[in-house]
Amino acid sequence: MAINEEMSKMQKKKPVVLMVPVNLRKFFPSLSMLNFFNWIEPGYNFTTQDQSFEAILKYTKEFFEAELTKRKDVSAYQRVACFGTASDSEACAIGT
Repeated sequence: MAINEEMSKMQKKKPVVLMVPVNLRKFFPSLSMLNFFNWIEPGYNFTTQDQSFEAILKYTKEFFEAELTKRKDVSAYQRVACFGTASDSEACAIGT
């Protein structure tokens, strides 16, 4: 893969990690036009994992399926809403 080919030996010791935005509106319907997202961070270690495109694609697909669940997204949203920037008092009650 192109990323792997351009990495130095030092860089190859660490996984390549992407921050992929996830639209939370499919889990929390809203009329608001404000951004409503979180992200997942799939990482792939080219040193310890298969370097074929098919293996990377399979790993990424499985990672997305495991991470993109309503339960995980609710948990992540609650952390931001209850302890972060959200001002909606009802947000802390989601999923409880």
